[in-house]
Amino acid sequence: MKVRMRGSAYGKSSCEPYLIAIRAIHDMVKAPDFDRKLLLLATQISHQSEMKGVLLAVLENLLKTLKIGSNAEVAEAITLNRCIIKLILSLLVEPAANRCVRVIVLCW
Repeated sequence: MKVRMRGSAYGKSSCEPYLIAIRAIHDMVKAPDFDRKLLLLATQISHQSEMKGVLLAVLENLLKTLKIGSNAEVAEAITLNRCIIKLILSLLVEPAANRCVRVIVLCW
């Protein structure tokens, strides 16, 4: 008896790894012992893995957790905004093959 599964060959949609990683990022930020260095590590890993939807979520959370008190923090906020804008634009230009990430961007 054959069972027909929805999504990929493993029975999961192609968006699921992105959504799980994004949920983990949001949960990490809400943790009581949260450290922004973990988000910096997540930025590096998501960039190397070319998970642009996750990278967008990480950059957004880096911006949300930034406490602006000096010129250095203002410069970091401007840089994060610039990176987010460039990433969104690059995701919107990509071919429709990466539809899951485009949906994440449009819902952002």
